[in-house]
Amino acid sequence: MYPFERLNKVIKLLKEKGQIKIGEAATHLGVSFSTLHRDLDRLEADGIIEKVRGGAVYKEKVETFSHFRMRLERNVPEKTAIAEKAAKLIEDDSCVFIDHSTTSVYLAKELAKHDYKNLIILTNSLVAPEILAEAAGVKVLLTGGEANHELEALGGRWVLKSFENINVHKIFLSVGAVSPEKGFMTQLPFIHEIFPEVFLLPQVKVALVDNSKFYKVATFHVGDIEQADLIVTDKPLAKEILTSVEKKGPRVIY
Repeated sequence: MYPFERLNKVIKLLKEKGQIKIGEAATHLGVSFSTLHRDLDRLEADGIIEKVRGGAVYKEKVETFSHFRMRLERNVPEKTAIAEKAAKLIEDDSCVFIDHSTTSVYLAKELAKHDYKNLIILTNSLVAPEILAEAAGVKVLLTGGEANHELEALGGRWVLKSFENINVHKIFLSVGAVSPEKGFMTQLPFIHEIFPEVFLLPQVKVALVDNSKFYKVATFHVGDIEQADLIVTDKPLAKEILTSVEKKGPRVIY
């Protein structure tokens, strides 16, 4: 079990029960006391739970939709389908960038199933390296940057600096909303600091977008449709949406 999966199980148990005892929870989850204590320390630091004597309580006031580990459990079939298609675009003897999104976590899990030769993954995700640590033929490089614990990611100018020193062939990015007129968008200022400049880079850019995000609008513009070379989505788009997107340039894979 990957650490982020274990953390999700702890959160789920706490949501169901409201409060847990260390001993009972460790037995239920099949982990040691020390491992569970470390997980609870991390969740408390993130503001999801509060440790009490002998256990922990779930903080009902937390807006779980925005938290990375909770978003991992949303739209799993869609993210899995996108990951399976995106993985087919990654080849031996190449270097690719995958971002810090929850969809990219599923892409990392898909890549870990394969045997590669000399594949280098550059990422600003703090979760993907855990998954790819023992993947056959894969070397993982982390960008520099400031750690954002809510998004489990590195951000800032150091992320962009990585592209100056490493020869990346393909860039995989996930966005929160997309429309032919307004382009790619996000609700997160953290992403808005990075993605507009990434979309200007000359490498092949692959946007990972689930079907529900088309013709949605978000606060921050991060790139134009024509700046992407490929868009990978989970299922066929409505004909009018597909036509309007492909008129802008990128090929849509579903």
